[in-house]
Amino acid sequence: MRARSELQLLLLRLCVGLAFLTQAAPKLFAGVEARAALAQRLTTLGIPHAMQLVVVAGVVEFAFGLMTMLGCATRFAAIGGALSLCASAYVFAHPDLGLWALACASFALSGGGPWSLDRWLTADSADTHS
Repeated sequence: MRARSELQLLLLRLCVGLAFLTQAAPKLFAGVEARAALAQRLTTLGIPHAMQLVVVAGVVEFAFGLMTMLGCATRFAAIGGALSLCASAYVFAHPDLGLWALACASFALSGGGPWSLDRWLTADSADTHS
């Protein structure tokens, strides 16, 4: 039974991380026109330095997504990711982003689980100190 919950934690972590990567991809890899369109949308909302914000948001989302998927500094990534999602949910009035923020925040409580870089690094560290 424990193996199933560990697998469930891994699958949810991968799902949340992939969701971040799908949000980051257009901001980073879809080209200047796609970034400009999003920046224009932010500008109409009265947000200054919109183009820079789009790039920074893309980098942050990509980093949090990768960290979450790998289970690397999972608690940090989860808190940062949840805050980022809450801000996006507020700015763009997307309630579904708030639900993703809750899923992300759950890793602030649980950590990365047994199948994560966090666990691998702490186990390796414990072995060297024994």
